[in-house]
Order: sequence, then C-alpha cells, then structure tokens
Amino acid sequence: EPAWFDVGEESTKVYVSGLPMDITESEFVDVMQKCGLVMRDIDSGKMKVKIYLDPQTSLPKGDALCTYIKKESVDLALNLLDGYDVRGHRITVERAKFTMKGDAYNPSLKPKKKRKKDKEKLKKIQEKLFDWRPDKMRGERSKHEKIVIVKNLFDPTMFNKDVKLILEYQQDLRDECLKCGGVKKVVIYDRHPEGVAQINFKEIEAADACVQLLNGRWFGQRKITAETWDGKTKYKMSETDEQIKARLQKWEKFLESGESAKEEQEKKEAEKRPDTKSVSEEESVNKEETKVVSSDRDKVMRDSDEDTRSSVGSDYDTDDDK
Repeated sequence: EPAWFDVGEESTKVYVSGLPMDITESEFVDVMQKCGLVMRDIDSGKMKVKIYLDPQTSLPKGDALCTYIKKESVDLALNLLDGYDVRGHRITVERAKFTMKGDAYNPSLKPKKKRKKDKEKLKKIQEKLFDWRPDKMRGERSKHEKIVIVKNLFDPTMFNKDVKLILEYQQDLRDECLKCGGVKKVVIYDRHPEGVAQINFKEIEAADACVQLLNGRWFGQRKITAETWDGKTKYKMSETDEQIKARLQKWEKFLESGESAKEEQEKKEAEKRPDTKSVSEEESVNKEETKVVSSDRDKVMRDSDEDTRSSVGSDYDTDDDK
C-alpha cells in the first residue's frame, strides 16, 4: 500500500537500514535514543518507531523508521549513528523521504494536520520529557499531602434555610486551622452528602498537624473526621440547571438582605445624629448675637473715647486761659 513520509529539513523522522533481521522494537529504540528522545504516540503512548516487515514472510527485513521529538536529534543521528555497529551489522541512517509503493499516487494519504487539542497534548508530553527537575526522591512527600479533607462537618440541608452559614463555617474552620500553620484556602462543599470541607495548607507539616487536631473532634454536636487528601477523589457535586437556578436565587436573596440590613443600620445611625440644620441655625444666631455685642462694644468705646478727648481738650483750653 502507498505510504507517506514527511519531507524537508523540519522533519524529525529518520530511515534506518542494515539492521539485524531479528531486532526488536525496544532494542531499536535503545539505539536511536543515543541521539535524542523518541516521540510517543498521542493516543497510544507507544514509541513512534516502525520496523518494516517482509509482506511475504511477515518477518523483519532490516529497515525501520524512527520519529524524534526534536529536529536536532536528526542531525545527531546522521552524524553519529550512520555506520554504527549493531551486533555486527553496520547500519545506514538517512532522512526519511516520500516514497510510493503502488501504482498511483493518492494525495489523500498525506497525514491530516494535527488538531489544536492534539498539538497541546503533544506539547505537554514533550515538556514533561524535557523537564529538568529530578525524579522525586524516595520518601519525598507529594504536593497533595498539603490538603486535608474534613467530613461530617455539617448537614447540607441546613444551608437551604440559611445561606450565610456557609461563610460562617468557612471562617470558623479557617480560624481553627490557623493554629496549625499557614492556610491558603478553605472550601466548603455545601451540597456534598458527607458534609465535606477542604483545607489547603502552605506546608505539609501544617496539614499533618491539622489531621491530629481535628480528627475525632466534635463540632456543633457532630463528630468530624480529618484525613490527608488521596490526590484523586473529587468532592465537587454536579448540579442540574434547576439546582443552579435555585442556588443563585438564594444567593441573590442573601445579598439583598445584606444590603437592606446595611441601609437600615445607616438609617438608625442617621437618626441618632443631632439635627445638622438646627445646629447650623443655632451657630448662626450665636454669630449674630456676637456681632451685635461686638458692635455695641465698639460704639461704647467710641463714645468713651470722644468723651475723653473732649475732657482733655477742655482742660487744655482752661489752662491756656489761665
């Protein structure tokens, strides 16, 4: 059947010939990985290598195809593996080229372009393969151990009557867990039948302390359990459209009641304050009275001054007369 191979400098495929007839796929991969990482299939996860079989005997015929992740690996393979000895067989390595096997060329055999989703998946696989971080040391703890799951904390139906209880439970749990260390997040799964809450700590040691503190404790006449999250179980409950609508309506009522309470409080505080207008009028009257008193005082001072000047002048004239 016709087969299609990528063409051009960007291709990461190499064609290898002269291999031992009984070579296995794993042995071939070991040889090719001397020059770089071999790509894995997005769907199957298997190495993207192909050992060609004789159509008559179904046995390997000594040639194969290898797909690398990086195009730089192709150049290395051409320089280092071309002429390399594999169990007494000198292999030949070259860039994979388009070849036809059959009577006619069929352009529909050209590989389909990868979907965006497939490209993203391939990119993640490549990033993981090229990650410089070392493997986890033996005994090293996992990130999910920073998370504690508390159960039997509440009855979900209680939140149907009073939505604000969710916030109260969240704050009470946060305050208690802060005794163990830094808390990043507290989640109340208010619709979970087991009454589940999740606490994310900054450090694993704080999570360990929380388990010791809360496991077996009594909270609101309920005996709760606390355990380290297993890293897999999901506690978020799915909702129907009707449930989502009902929940949003409850939150709207809760928020509206909060606004009403705030307005009522502001109104009461305003009633307790003195009448600003009356105070202003009183201050205005006081100013007028002060102005009148000041004016009268000025008049008295002027009259007194004139009397004094007249008296002085009279005495002076009298002296002159003498």
